[in-house]
Amino acid sequence: MPRVPHAFVLVNAADRSTPDPEDAVGDVSIRRRRLRVPGGTGPAERGARRYRVGGAAHPTRGSALLAIALIAMFCVPCASADVADDVRAATTAGHPVFLLVTEAKSKGIELARRVSEDAAKIVDAVVIELDRTAASSAPVVKRYRLESVQVPLILVIASNGVAAAATKPGAVTAGQLAKMVPSPAKAAYLGALDQKSAVLLVFATEKTPGRVAAVEACDAAVKRLEGKAVTIVVDLVADREAGFRREMSIDADVAAAVTIVVNARGQRTATFDSTPDPASLVDATKKLVEECCPGGRCK
Repeated sequence: MPRVPHAFVLVNAADRSTPDPEDAVGDVSIRRRRLRVPGGTGPAERGARRYRVGGAAHPTRGSALLAIALIAMFCVPCASADVADDVRAATTAGHPVFLLVTEAKSKGIELARRVSEDAAKIVDAVVIELDRTAASSAPVVKRYRLESVQVPLILVIASNGVAAAATKPGAVTAGQLAKMVPSPAKAAYLGALDQKSAVLLVFATEKTPGRVAAVEACDAAVKRLEGKAVTIVVDLVADREAGFRREMSIDADVAAAVTIVVNARGQRTATFDSTPDPASLVDATKKLVEECCPGGRCK
């Protein structure tokens, strides 16, 4: 059985099935310590944006400040001295990030800026540039494993700070890049795997039969696992979650709540179409799936 993707991958988005980013977002419940994450973000916060300010010197301090303010209003993204703080500020404010990874003499950065800026307008994202050769960039380069990737690269970071996808600037349109921003449920899922936690996914609506029992069973399993797992309840009818639902091969009109177990390695190990037993859920989180190489030889 193939591994469920949980690290960012290089994407050629010529054919993406993810719903439009303008679709309504349903609530996503995440249970590790009974945390509830709302689906959707608040208004844009200009303070979270990063800008590139340049131009000729001005004769007075006042006119220089005015020029800087006017340039900033046009939202031209830039590289900041502390990219880690910039990313943290943007995601804390609830915005996804398009991180433009560059280095000296990178070709194609203008295209990366243009595509990212246009996509950011669609999903209310923040565009931040990173020169991976700069000493101040080291924490971000290490965090997202950017040491050897080809540049320029656009890294899509979800609003919870997890890397969700990466692409070459010339491989996508702005619309395709916008669709790479994960839904709230998928972002939570990727975040849990990034923390080496198993994930218990419950697909249901508020009225789906078995929803309450499935969630209670998952919560009991998480307790037995001493927090080494997370329960995520995905709304079956939320338009924004349709892509994630299809990725997990779940029909929108299921007769009862469906529970999927993914171990900490990102391997899907079990699916329950009825109320699961907590012990079975715990066992499934510990199960490892053999990974087969071409020719049928397994590791």
